[in-house]
Amino acid sequence: MQPIPNTISLIPLEPLSLDKNLNMAEIKSMFNFIGRIRIQNLHSFDLNTNFFRIFVAPIKAEFYYSKFKVLQNGKESCDQNLYLKYDSNLKSLNIRFSSTIYFKNTCPLIFSFVKINTLDFYGISDTFIKKNTLGFKYLENTISMYEINNCIFNIFKANLSRDLIENNMLYNNKIIRVKGLFNYIDSNLFEKMKPKLIRFVTEDYLSLFKDGGYWLNTFDPIQTPLTSDNLFEIIIETYKPMNLSDKNLCYFKHIPSNRSYLIAPSLDYFKFECNCSFAILFSTYINIKNSSYNFKSHYTQLTYANFEQIEWLNHSFLSECLNKVKLCDSKLILKMSPDYNLIYLSLNIEFYNIILSQIIILFGILSNLICIIVLISGYWDINYKRETSKGLYKLMIINSLINFVYFLINCFHIINRCVEINGIFCSLVYRSKISQYYMIYFVEYLGSILKFWSSLTLISISIARLNLLSNIKYFKNPKINLKLILTTLGFSIFVNLDKLFVIIVNENEFILDFDFGDEFPDRNTFINSMMIIRFGRKIQYSGSLTIIFYFLYLINFIINDIVLNLILTCFDVKIYKSLGNQIRLKKLMTTKLSKFENLNFKVNTIIFF
Repeated sequence: MQPIPNTISLIPLEPLSLDKNLNMAEIKSMFNFIGRIRIQNLHSFDLNTNFFRIFVAPIKAEFYYSKFKVLQNGKESCDQNLYLKYDSNLKSLNIRFSSTIYFKNTCPLIFSFVKINTLDFYGISDTFIKKNTLGFKYLENTISMYEINNCIFNIFKANLSRDLIENNMLYNNKIIRVKGLFNYIDSNLFEKMKPKLIRFVTEDYLSLFKDGGYWLNTFDPIQTPLTSDNLFEIIIETYKPMNLSDKNLCYFKHIPSNRSYLIAPSLDYFKFECNCSFAILFSTYINIKNSSYNFKSHYTQLTYANFEQIEWLNHSFLSECLNKVKLCDSKLILKMSPDYNLIYLSLNIEFYNIILSQIIILFGILSNLICIIVLISGYWDINYKRETSKGLYKLMIINSLINFVYFLINCFHIINRCVEINGIFCSLVYRSKISQYYMIYFVEYLGSILKFWSSLTLISISIARLNLLSNIKYFKNPKINLKLILTTLGFSIFVNLDKLFVIIVNENEFILDFDFGDEFPDRNTFINSMMIIRFGRKIQYSGSLTIIFYFLYLINFIINDIVLNLILTCFDVKIYKSLGNQIRLKKLMTTKLSKFENLNFKVNTIIFF
């Protein structure tokens, strides 16, 4: 008997609905032993499903490549009368949505009467490259229906709105974690919400204060006694130093100092400075000085410990800063993070590159097809029966055929292209093994060989043209030419073999949105220093064996992209010089012939008279 796996993956061939008709009886007995269940290809979630209420052991439920469209008995409805209640035998779930298409006005009751430890949403975005926004319907008097401990939103340049962070669904929530870049934050985002721990993970902390921090005014005024039940704690985590110099003071224009919240930075990238930006942002710590407040987070506790040692942070200094910040212009300009700008710029370039490359490929296919037709017609023309002309025609036909096949292969390479999953463009078969094998064997391996021979035939054409202009004849021995062709063919096959080994099929069906490192196929690294960067990825080769693949890669690059182009350039220069010499010689002969004809005319005239 085979052991029960820790993870079960359900991948239906056709899109299904997660409803009461989806029979889980066959695997239900395993739910006590597995740690994770992953499901793909769902077109909807129905409120009549019992899927989230059948687990009697802690488990992770993950959904990929699906549509998070919530229905009720197959219809678009959100009736609160579900006649459900909490089951004390059920354990907490960890639910994740990734590579999923979201919808606005999603019915939140799909999570009602379910004990959820972590609810995780990936891929929320509102950009030209990817528009995938999530919003929940507002349903009154539903606070008691939800028991969600931790909710995580992974977003990229989207809005933090009341539709996304729905008040009733997350009222009893303990931790809200938002990771990414934000366009703006609704001014009433946390209004009438139970105090909790809020964690922002962003490359640009100023994006939280694009409105001058006005959204912080929605928190209730400070109440006494101070307890963890009446204070929000806001953690700002970043991967680069937070610049709180006074040149950014206007970003904190509307931040209040008497509201029930505490802000704490990630101290690894933070330096305490004596300035107004610092004083205003952390002004609420003044209200809890000399109190016995129990912190929810280690970050706020450490921040407060540093504040106790700062003498200049007091009401007098804060009052001066508040007067100073009133002079700020209300129109704030968000300075985006350079790292994320580069990522977004690269995604835009990738999209336009796909369009431009397909246009170039189309022209390449048509032009080479026309060349083949014209050259074959010229080859059989009775006026071109000289051996030199026939040889040149053969080379040109071969070159056009190679280019035609190369462009044709790259025309179908679009099946391997993906800008963003669920974004502006992503091939439907991007992750399939067939498309990955196509890229490995045709685009990468055969394409590189064809590119090599395309350059080589161009050099041969230049040599053939040079033979017509020069007394020196190159490669006139058929036997030597045949041996040279076979040797070169073997070399071109060998030098590209590394692509068949270091590029491997990526069998990871379950990837997270914004995981830019995932490729299909996986261009496996063979350099030891890159192994840390590719942590968690499959490393096929390491150690001394990598030298072989690195050597083949280097040789291939040097010959295919440098040496052959230099040789072609040298022969073209030689043709140019030979042609120039021929033209000068022809001009000289024409001049002498003209002088001779003039002399002959004068002699004939004298004799005649």
